Amino acid sequence: MKISKRKLWIGVISSLLFIILKLLDGLSDYHVAADKTYDTAKQLIFTIAHFYLYISILFLLKNVLIDFYHQEFLRKNLSWIIRLTAITAALSILIVLGFGEYLAIIGLILAFIELFFYLRFFGDVMSIDVHSFPIISQLKWFVKALLISLLFLVLISVVMKYGGMPEAKYLNQIFLAIPFIFMSMFFYKTIKYLEKPLK
Repeated sequence: MKISKRKLWIGVISSLLFIILKLLDGLSDYHVAADKTYDTAKQLIFTIAHFYLYISILFLLKNVLIDFYHQEFLRKNLSWIIRLTAITAALSILIVLGFGEYLAIIGLILAFIELFFYLRFFGDVMSIDVHSFPIISQLKWFVKALLISLLFLVLISVVMKYGGMPEAKYLNQIFLAIPFIFMSMFFYKTIKYLEKPLK
């Protein structure tokens, strides 16, 4: 099945916008931490924008991997990730609007379920042979960068907690933006692949 370059450019742009959004969100968190102020409207805007871009990226990723590259074995885990992310998005918006702690508990349970499917998806991606599918290397770098970023965030959190330092939530957003450089490159490399003349 063919895929339009327009969709792929949307993937590139969405990934880059996601990076910019995470950096802006990080700067916003830093400002909030510094000023001791809290803006619900701002958090709501960032939450909606975050999930809109992220779900768009996931849909496009599924379209490229399964419909274009025919990696059918990735369908199940990626489909579940998209469904759970959509539910998490709705819960997150309700939580920002102040609809109770029970939703936060449900969101935490969903996060653990989502983690299970993410780990399976990451394992499947890492198992793909780069020689037969060179462009997958960008997605593999995305997985590696994301796991390294999460590890750094855990270590930083532990150091800050036991070192008596103030929590720096803005670092979360900055570190989580980095892997999406490789996501944008995956879509861009696919555009270049489409532009190659047929032999």
